[in-house]
Amino acid sequence: MKYKPKVCLLSASIGQGHVQAARAVAEALKRHPTGYRVQSLDFLSRDMISLDYWMRETYIKMIDLFPLIYDLLYHQSQRRHGGKQVRSLLARTFRSRMRHLLEVLSPDALVLTHPFPAAAAAKLVEKGELHIPIVTVITDFDLHQLWVYKNITAYCVPSAQVRDELIAAGIEKERVFVTGIPIMQRFYERRKASLREPGTVLIMGGGTGLGAVKDILWRLTQVEAVQRVIVVTGQNLTLFDEIQEMREELRVPLELYGYTNEIPRLMARASLLVTKPGALTTTEAMTMHLPMLLVDAIPGQEEANAAHLEKIGCAKWILREQLVPVTREFFAGEATWYTGDQQKTQHSAQLVADIIDSLVTFEN
Repeated sequence: MKYKPKVCLLSASIGQGHVQAARAVAEALKRHPTGYRVQSLDFLSRDMISLDYWMRETYIKMIDLFPLIYDLLYHQSQRRHGGKQVRSLLARTFRSRMRHLLEVLSPDALVLTHPFPAAAAAKLVEKGELHIPIVTVITDFDLHQLWVYKNITAYCVPSAQVRDELIAAGIEKERVFVTGIPIMQRFYERRKASLREPGTVLIMGGGTGLGAVKDILWRLTQVEAVQRVIVVTGQNLTLFDEIQEMREELRVPLELYGYTNEIPRLMARASLLVTKPGALTTTEAMTMHLPMLLVDAIPGQEEANAAHLEKIGCAKWILREQLVPVTREFFAGEATWYTGDQQKTQHSAQLVADIIDSLVTFEN
């Protein structure tokens, strides 16, 4: 019987983007002709008494309530000395967990979509305890120091800019591949059957439903050309209930979703997306050729994402106070900022799967 190599994908549930990228790669590997066995795991514990839980909760609360503090910490850790200290701390914190996972799972390759497991894996390589291919998939349009480890086998990056930044940080160019950010196959399939509904706006706040979604919804109803609003609140149940209570007071019909797998269908219907600039959501929208207005960017990586998306003509980065006039301009056909239909998108998850396949060695 032909041996089917095992690939273990490790992410971290700090934001949904890292998890969704891992799922997209897993989907592509399962379709690959090599016939991979695939296991996807959350590298963080969900135990409420664990350090992981408090790290996750602190991150979410900080970006929601104290974004300036998060901005300071992000940029401090981005500096070479600060980044080295944080990488060392992460490696010490998670090394034992990574060692245990490898003993239990015995994978033929590791695929990492978050810096936490990357830190632990790189430390084990350094100690001579890990000898299988390690592929890191960077899931933001900005390179943070926490992604950079010289003993990772290969990097899959979203853009030529991130590739150049990795090379400047000392990673050999032969180990860096520009693949784009991996998303699920259904976005490519749905793009072929997109049927835009005039005046329909989709509002998304990411998997955790952050951002001033209620205020954005009120502002959009002031725009005469807006005929329907679709809101996705993700895992934020409180926000879902609050928007539900607003329904009867709105001028336009409202469709409300919590966490849903229907995003490709909703993007195919919408004429405009208003969202935080998370890399996965915006990559999905780019693939669907859906124009974006970006608001409430988290300081650090989301601001870098917004700048990149605006530069390539797929989105406009605005203040919330600009939302009404910019939306009016868009529906009046006066928005010269959008050139996203000219962007060529590639099947990023399949490219990542092919790179993994080129690195895995196995015996029949």
